[in-house]
Amino acid sequence: MAATAGSQGTVLVAGSNRMTLYTYNSDVAGSGTSRCNGGCTSEWPPLTVPSGSTVTEGAGVTGRVATIHRSDGTTQVTYDGLPLYFYSGDSAPGETNGNYPGWTIARP
Repeated sequence: MAATAGSQGTVLVAGSNRMTLYTYNSDVAGSGTSRCNGGCTSEWPPLTVPSGSTVTEGAGVTGRVATIHRSDGTTQVTYDGLPLYFYSGDSAPGETNGNYPGWTIARP
C-alpha cells in the first residue's frame, strides 16, 4: 500500500508492518531474479510471502505487484518487476533510513 513517510512524501509500505520498501538499483525489472543475496539480505531483508500466496495492490498503489522465486527458495514480492526490500535500519513505520546510493525508495 502507499503511505506518507515524512519529508519523503508518498512511498510504498508493506501492508503487515507498514515499513518503507526499497528497490535495489542492481536488480533488473522483469528479470525474475534478485541480485541481493547472501549477506546483503541481512541489511536489506526481502519482502517475502509464503509460496503460493496471491499478492494484490493495496490502497494508493498504481503499479503491478507480483512475485518471484529467490535462489534461497523463498518467494519475494515485486513492484513493476523490481524485487522489494526492507532496510534493517528502519525501526518504525515512516522511517526512510535506507535512502542510500544504490537503493531507491519504492514509490507508487
